[in-house]
Amino acid sequence: NFAAYFDFCKYLKAIKAHQILAINRGVSCAFLKKMITLPLKWKSQFVTVCQEKLRKGKKAISEIERNAIEKCFNEIADKYLCRCLWNNATKVAEMEALECFSRNLKDMLLVKPLKGCSILGIDPGFAAGCKYAMISSTGDVIDTGKIFLRNPSQKEDQVLMKRLCDLMVQAKCENIAIGNGTGSQQTQQLISDLIKSNFFAPLSVKFCEAGSSRYSISKVGCDDLPGLDPIYRSAEYIKIDPKHVGIGMYQHDLAKTELKAVRDSVFEECVSFVGVNLNTCSSQLLQHVSGLGKQKAEAIIKHRAKLGQFRNRKQLLQINGIGQHVYKMCCGFLRIYAAELNEQRQIGTLKRKDSKYMDVDALDATSIHPETYEIVDKLLNHLKLDRMDLLRAEARDVVVRFGKNGENLAKFSDNYHIDMDTLNFIISNIEKYGNDDIRDDFNGWTFVESVNTFDSLSVGSILIGTVRNIAPFGAFVDIGINQQVRVSVSKIDEERNRISLRLVETL
Repeated sequence: NFAAYFDFCKYLKAIKAHQILAINRGVSCAFLKKMITLPLKWKSQFVTVCQEKLRKGKKAISEIERNAIEKCFNEIADKYLCRCLWNNATKVAEMEALECFSRNLKDMLLVKPLKGCSILGIDPGFAAGCKYAMISSTGDVIDTGKIFLRNPSQKEDQVLMKRLCDLMVQAKCENIAIGNGTGSQQTQQLISDLIKSNFFAPLSVKFCEAGSSRYSISKVGCDDLPGLDPIYRSAEYIKIDPKHVGIGMYQHDLAKTELKAVRDSVFEECVSFVGVNLNTCSSQLLQHVSGLGKQKAEAIIKHRAKLGQFRNRKQLLQINGIGQHVYKMCCGFLRIYAAELNEQRQIGTLKRKDSKYMDVDALDATSIHPETYEIVDKLLNHLKLDRMDLLRAEARDVVVRFGKNGENLAKFSDNYHIDMDTLNFIISNIEKYGNDDIRDDFNGWTFVESVNTFDSLSVGSILIGTVRNIAPFGAFVDIGINQQVRVSVSKIDEERNRISLRLVETL
């Protein structure tokens, strides 16, 4: 919709980044034609300078020379200056768009995750049906199938719905993610009606809307789930081409290489910020860890598939291509949780001298770097503990209480010549042991049990919405009516922390 730019006229320095990008798109689509008018004094200054260069001691230049100078400006210099000015403005706008994409992508990746539960994903559809796939708490595919948006009273549809219900009850799945493609609104309405009729009892089922179907036909998707039909594939955002994530502003018009560079930078920052579970992560996630790339990440996954779960970080050194230098760069971001190891379910109650568990290092579940383990050992020895004791909450409480005693901690710091910042970092990691996901402090996805329609809204309706995208000109909010609404920056009441919506136009 380029109507806002018909007869658009502004000083170049007053045009905002999103407007420049919109004009560029309109011009490329042949909907708009742009023209830049230079200040009149620029021409007079150009003519004056050129005349001085040509005069060279003469009292005046000839009429032919004067006409040549003016023609040079009108046909060459004018167009060149306009092109340079617009290109520079476009570069600035693209930089702002990349920053906008970076901010939104970081916020998206740091959304509070759903942990320790099975999830049902539904890809809406009419003629071909709604494809669904259920994954376990560890990301393994449990089952796939179809349901149809037809008359629920039809016998065939009832059988398919009953199969889905039995599957959800058996897997204790209470969370449904519905794709945002064609039929999304109808699918949400179907699930909402089923919830209201207690179809999934005794489960308390909730659903949300999200989209990531581009992954299904990508090479990554084929390598990830080779035995699964593309119609059942979707994935986390880290596996999707950045142009198809649907955030930022005008990301489809940005250079693919620059967009990918920003995406990779954000991925690496977020992965380093959160940490990676070495025994459950994918190669697409692992390759963004500092020091690792695609080749080393795939080597780690192959090693895990062949020899089983990693029991400690040092086992990484057994992999070709990972030496001491790479190990030092990456190991602090990798986590190994003893409680998640196959034969370690009851590790806290096992005998300490059982050799089967001696290669497990409790510190590998923290962001403490192995180079600091020696300092941790000194602290634990001082408290008459060892690393394996950290698997018990009582032992961790001893360390935390010691850390809160400033006098004792300062004395220990002086005796062992260890700076206080390092000690506080160690104690902080021990305090949040096993619960150190920084994303838990952020908001999660908004799950609902019913769905709204545009016709059901009225003046004064109060809705819960999720901000999906933030741009310099406003925010796009999902209020559950199958289309996002744009909240102009002028409608945001910063002092009262409120926003107001009004229907401007239905597109």
